[in-house]
Amino acid sequence: GLGSVYYRQGRYEEAITAYQKAIQLDPQSTAAAFAHNNLAGIYIQQRRFSLARRALAECIRLHPENTFAPLIQLGVLARHQGWPESEQHFRRALAQWERAWQDQYQSPAGLLANKAIALLCLGRKEEALQTLKEALARRRPGDTIELDDYELLRTAPEPPAGIEEMIALLKGSM
Repeated sequence: GLGSVYYRQGRYEEAITAYQKAIQLDPQSTAAAFAHNNLAGIYIQQRRFSLARRALAECIRLHPENTFAPLIQLGVLARHQGWPESEQHFRRALAQWERAWQDQYQSPAGLLANKAIALLCLGRKEEALQTLKEALARRRPGDTIELDDYELLRTAPEPPAGIEEMIALLKGSM
């Protein structure tokens, strides 16, 4: 949608407005859940962490059958803030991996890149690197793999081992 276009262009305030309008149109819909998830991504990037946490909670409430992506973002947010529940979010996300892969709410490349984040933050560095390489190999025109979550993890109180290598791999593929 329009919010995603603005987001990719770095026009975050316009993206926020577009996502908020999408939510207002049908606040209980799956589309509203995705808009909340995307809003959270912007809020995290803007360091508006309490807003991000609320948006992710609303996303999960509205779309409980597929919480893989918002759980990854909650895990990244928790890791960045030093909150103890970070690992729990990543474990829950990986438990939903098969369902997320079947439902394909995100591109295969995006799903794999998110899985790589969870693996890395759970100390499974080699598996994370292989998963990220697979994500990059599966990337199609128009697919995006967001560097933002990786960059945020780099600035966490305890960055996961291997984050620099993964960021270098991503930057080398752009």
